[in-house]
Amino acid sequence: MLKYFHARTLLLSGLLLALAVFLFLSAQLYVVYSWLDKPLPVEQEFLLELEPGSTFSVVSRKIAEHVGVISPVHLKVWALHARFTGLEKDLKAGDYMISPGMTPEQITLYLVSGRVASYSFRIQEGWTVYQLRQSLLATKKLTSETAPWTDGELVKMLGIEADNTEGLFFPDTYQYIRGDSDRSILLRAYEKMQQVMNREWQLRAIDLPLKNIYQALTLASIIEKETGRESEREHISQVFNNRLIKNMRLQTDPTVIYGLARSFDGNLTRKHLDTDSMYNTYTRKGLPPTPISLPGLASIQAALHPSPGKLIYFVGKGDGSSKFSENLDDHLAAVRRFQLEINSP
Repeated sequence: MLKYFHARTLLLSGLLLALAVFLFLSAQLYVVYSWLDKPLPVEQEFLLELEPGSTFSVVSRKIAEHVGVISPVHLKVWALHARFTGLEKDLKAGDYMISPGMTPEQITLYLVSGRVASYSFRIQEGWTVYQLRQSLLATKKLTSETAPWTDGELVKMLGIEADNTEGLFFPDTYQYIRGDSDRSILLRAYEKMQQVMNREWQLRAIDLPLKNIYQALTLASIIEKETGRESEREHISQVFNNRLIKNMRLQTDPTVIYGLARSFDGNLTRKHLDTDSMYNTYTRKGLPPTPISLPGLASIQAALHPSPGKLIYFVGKGDGSSKFSENLDDHLAAVRRFQLEINSP
């Protein structure tokens, strides 16, 4: 009887001990596992680059490098959780922005969502295609597919008949993700310019001397380079439109500079103005054969909606603004006045 009672006591003690151990381990497991639902101590948003084929062990260690206070136990639990739930195999490569307040579970779901970080590339008004391509080449996280291409190959890519691609890309901000090609940005910018020009051409003022959309784009590109103040775009357009109507030379420095290309050292001389070229509007009448820059919407609209009037001259006043004149005498007086002031010591 005593042996039986002793055996029952030992069995009960063992069961109680096992239960205590089970409860203790369960409590510890709960504490560890519940960590997945607690925000990580992320003080500042950071970029996580997830490469193709990454395991969650690698991912969690990368995150720990930024956070700095994740224990090895928590890292192991996090990786095991991702593996046993099947989420690890759904990780999608790309760049992800990890923000303050995110929990490990939220990060895990984020990394399988494919909602990767996007970046912005800005095409500036007044850039040339050369400047655009140089900027694309220097842009991080963008694949330089078109870098070795000639301008002729760009023309072929766009599927157009043109001598070159100058002026054909619309200045705007374009979004991309890591690994996207510069080709995709060029195509989007080209399509945007086509849409804008087709729309604005339909809305153009009557009696313009411009024969087609390409001439309008060319004039807009000149206005873009000549404009020092926003309020003067339509006046500058008036001057050039009136000169085209009168069959006068446009006599605009930016076209000459464009023709000089990269040989231009920043100093435009009388010799430059007197040397004939396709882009020298001092020696040739009419518009140059192509645009000379990438015009923005304001310059496009100005080209197609010049202010009314008889202006045919303007000269820089030295402060970014211009003095406009209707006749040569007034213009020469303005030149003497403002150029002397600019060049005086």
